Amino acid sequence: VKSANMSKTSFKQDKYKNNLKLATWNVQGLLKTGKLENVLNEIKNLKADICGISETFWNESNDFYSVLPSGEKFRIINSNAVKSRKGVAFVLNHKMANSVSSVHLTSERVMAIKINTNPVNTFIIQVYAPNLDSPVDEKIKFYEEVRETLKYKTFQEVLVIMGDFNAKVGSSRIDNIVGPHGLGTINDAGRDLVNFCDEYNLFICNTWFYQKQSARYTWNGPNGVVK
Repeated sequence: VKSANMSKTSFKQDKYKNNLKLATWNVQGLLKTGKLENVLNEIKNLKADICGISETFWNESNDFYSVLPSGEKFRIINSNAVKSRKGVAFVLNHKMANSVSSVHLTSERVMAIKINTNPVNTFIIQVYAPNLDSPVDEKIKFYEEVRETLKYKTFQEVLVIMGDFNAKVGSSRIDNIVGPHGLGTINDAGRDLVNFCDEYNLFICNTWFYQKQSARYTWNGPNGVVK
């Protein structure tokens, strides 16, 4: 999800003058031995500058470095989880590690970092939304936490909100929010997301460019039907 008034030139890193490549991934836990190394290797292969992580399962918030056997160094900033569930994080490659000007740990579902980019700074929020079966008050609390985090963003900064929204926004265009390349039929969580985007003048990026059907969903249920 991005601000509707952003431009491509907003994603220039001030020191290296390169395009900034962002990714997000629900890793379903980082507690198993070797899991973090596997994730970092995939981020390296993707050549992502910053990757937002959902479901770390790490109980304590932290800011640390991890080095792969091949020598690549990553900075990892994470919020706390609750009873080894939930938890969000950012992984930054060596180029971006020192570009973070502020960190905002809102909850086990929402956190943000502010990045020094050229010509204006970039404010990135990583989220892990409640699933469809979660209580209504938990879903309301989630969006309240995102709104609270947005208070740290200034008007001039580029805004990116990414992560696992546990939502389906459908394949039909909705104003300037949802493009024609979404998936399936919109569900209740998708309506909540669309309403939130409308409130803040945001658009859902991955619905605005063509992808093959198998690349349009981020989770596939055990039966292969629910996506």
